[in-house]
Amino acid sequence: MFKPKSKRLANMLVSFAAFFLACLSSTFSVAEGRKLEWHLNEIKKMPSASLYIEQDLGGERINSHRALIPASTLKLLTAYLAIQRWGAGHRFETPFYLHQQCLWIKGLGDPMLTSEEFVVIAEQIKTKIEIDKIECIGVDTQIFPDLNLHGRGASDNPYDAGNSALAVNFNSINVSRINNKLVSAEPQTPLTPLAESIVVALEAQRGSKLDQRPYRLSLPGGQSQSAQYAAEVLSLILLNRSVPVKQGVLPARGQLIYQHKSSKTLAELIQAMLKYSNNYIANQLFLLMPLASNYQAGAAVMASPQLSQQYVRQQIQTSFGWENYQVHDGAGLSRCNKISVGQLADVVQKLRSWRTLLPSYHGRVFAKTGTMSDISSYAGFYLDKKQQWQVFVFIANEFGDHSFRRSLGQVLGRQK
Repeated sequence: MFKPKSKRLANMLVSFAAFFLACLSSTFSVAEGRKLEWHLNEIKKMPSASLYIEQDLGGERINSHRALIPASTLKLLTAYLAIQRWGAGHRFETPFYLHQQCLWIKGLGDPMLTSEEFVVIAEQIKTKIEIDKIECIGVDTQIFPDLNLHGRGASDNPYDAGNSALAVNFNSINVSRINNKLVSAEPQTPLTPLAESIVVALEAQRGSKLDQRPYRLSLPGGQSQSAQYAAEVLSLILLNRSVPVKQGVLPARGQLIYQHKSSKTLAELIQAMLKYSNNYIANQLFLLMPLASNYQAGAAVMASPQLSQQYVRQQIQTSFGWENYQVHDGAGLSRCNKISVGQLADVVQKLRSWRTLLPSYHGRVFAKTGTMSDISSYAGFYLDKKQQWQVFVFIANEFGDHSFRRSLGQVLGRQK
């Protein structure tokens, strides 16, 4: 099971999914307590809804071939393809080099670089070099250009955080004001000059200052800003001082001093992604998948939405042979994504051995929700009366009662 190592990390992950968790914990509508037959009849009345229930209970199918917008249940496809690509035990790596008193980081897109990881990295680097002699931090982020995946919004909500070759804390900052002084809202994350300038600019734009409540926001800039912020955080954690940050190509004579392997396996990372519906992790995996066989060898291949979309199409053809679907991102943010419940059920079947990575409801349902203002979806497994795990998928477009899906899952989970 994935368990954040600190309250700070837990709070940070939760903030990414506040909208989704609110939906999950909402009071049930009239659907609560109704039987399966009632739910089936209601789905049949919905203008754009479909349902797939595996062989138990008669193997129910309602519009199972209709392609609909899946929202965040598309993360199940991303999870499956990532496991196929790397293996569940894979750990993403970030190498560190030394060149002429400059510590260089080669950003390779690790989705789970956090302040906690930087503390571990700092401890290791201190055993390799004399940190007092470090005069600058260099960053090579050439595998990611500035890019924007379809469906990403322009808000400063962490939900809309951009993807980067090197980013810390899911490309977000968390601050508050105490006695009118701007401070980090996380004990293990120092307040950096860039973070302070971003918040001051935001306060000026809004015409009011933050209060003592923690305020988390995504970095508004692209690759350069993400790399600058990550380097500033590492500088304060490792050196306890700020040093200049260089951005460019890693010098050819740079000496590898430390190859950091993430403390989280891919399985743990996926579990966090699904539990908190973390868009940053999902799209980071989406962008990295076609690069996996190239960037470790140093080939000049850069991430792009088009490259990832092509890769996903190839893998879908190999694994499923689908027709009539669209996948534009890995998080399910795009309303251009289209998939049927039958196709999504194919994906869920492939995750049978990994069902415990999905959020659990009383141990009888393991499933992922998907939520947009007028889209509600739910896909995963339920335990039937024979104690067998069965697949179910529900997608409804033009429908906003998010309590209905949870009620449906409850009914399925009560089949004893």
